[in-house]
Amino acid sequence: MNRHHEGGSAIPRSVAFVREICVTESSRGLGVGQRLMEHVENWARARQLGSIELNVWATNQRALAFYRAMGFSALRYELTKPV
Repeated sequence: MNRHHEGGSAIPRSVAFVREICVTESSRGLGVGQRLMEHVENWARARQLGSIELNVWATNQRALAFYRAMGFSALRYELTKPV
C-alpha cells in the first residue's frame, strides 16, 4: 500500500509502481514496451490494485508519448531549480 498526499492529508491506496522499463534500441518500435506494460496492467488488475504509477523524465519526449498512448496521465509534478 502506498500513501498519497493530496491537499495535506494522506490517503491510503494500493498501487503498482513501475520502477524502470528498458527496451534495447534495436527492439524499440516493435511492440516490446507495449507488451511489457500490458503485462504490468494485467498483473495489477489481477491483484485488484487501483492504479499503476511510474516516473519519467520530463525531457524524455519519446517515453512521455509512449506512456500517454498507453493511457497514462500526469498525477503530480516534481519541480527543481538549480542553485
